[in-house]
Amino acid sequence: MFLLPPVPGTPVYMAAGVIIVEQGRPWLGFVGGIAFTSALSLILKLNAVAIQQKGIGEACGKSLYVQQLVGVHTVSVRATEKILKQTGLNVKKVTILCGGPDWPVSVLTGILRLDIKQMLLGTLPCIILIVPCVFTGAGMLEARLSPVSPLLAIMVGLTQGGAMLIASIFIAREAERSHAELSTPLPGHKMLLERAEAVEQYDRHWKQHTEWANLGTAQKLTLLTAELLEWMVCCICTCFTSKFFRNFALSSRVESRFEDGGLEGNVLNVFRPYTGGLLMASFVMGGVAFFMYIRLTRQLVPPLPPDPPLPPDPD
Repeated sequence: MFLLPPVPGTPVYMAAGVIIVEQGRPWLGFVGGIAFTSALSLILKLNAVAIQQKGIGEACGKSLYVQQLVGVHTVSVRATEKILKQTGLNVKKVTILCGGPDWPVSVLTGILRLDIKQMLLGTLPCIILIVPCVFTGAGMLEARLSPVSPLLAIMVGLTQGGAMLIASIFIAREAERSHAELSTPLPGHKMLLERAEAVEQYDRHWKQHTEWANLGTAQKLTLLTAELLEWMVCCICTCFTSKFFRNFALSSRVESRFEDGGLEGNVLNVFRPYTGGLLMASFVMGGVAFFMYIRLTRQLVPPLPPDPPLPPDPD
């Protein structure tokens, strides 16, 4: 779950609280289970940071396309880099590493080729955010805490969201304070700036060819089909969930019967027969239609020039 870009750390820690604390209760007890699960979650977090930075970020950072897409040359990313390059523990650095989104931050540190030891050190205070998440997950199966578990989940969300907001404020202040320094192009960013200019020109062409008045009949049909299907799926998932999906909570067991909130041993049973499959088919068809629209549009837009190879690392 940590290696999936859309998944933040909070649901991972809460799921660990639900699963591990319950399984370890006979040996560790409730409090001991929370302590053990929190320590294990911190180890998982540190491992994820190392894998994402060294295995994903540094590998992807060798691509000029990735560097330009991330905006290595932009003021905000350079302000983030300046904060993270500070050694030891400080509030700004810790807030970014612990409060920022897990996957993007760790991969970005790899693209920027920051010191892995310093990144792991700055991530250690994450235990302050992990313990409440684990406690909230464990409370879902604790009779004394289950009535207040929704409130605990809200508080956890506010804590994580507040840390992310504070991290954004620190980055914005650093960008404003060091704007003159950070807005001056570095010699190694020459190719990045050239590519950024090419991408800007490409985006102008794309915008021109995606205006409704300039769309062809096939483009309009595929785009309308995609939008209608996805809009229908969103409305159904919001307003008629029980007609297409079975009830299944984070604290439920897959092997339990339907009457007990389970899925009778098959995760696909979360979809109701026929209606759930039809809904998922509509979702996939909408994605295929949008993919066809993109392919048709790309045929009309002049392609970007190929990226030149980046110079080898000085290391």
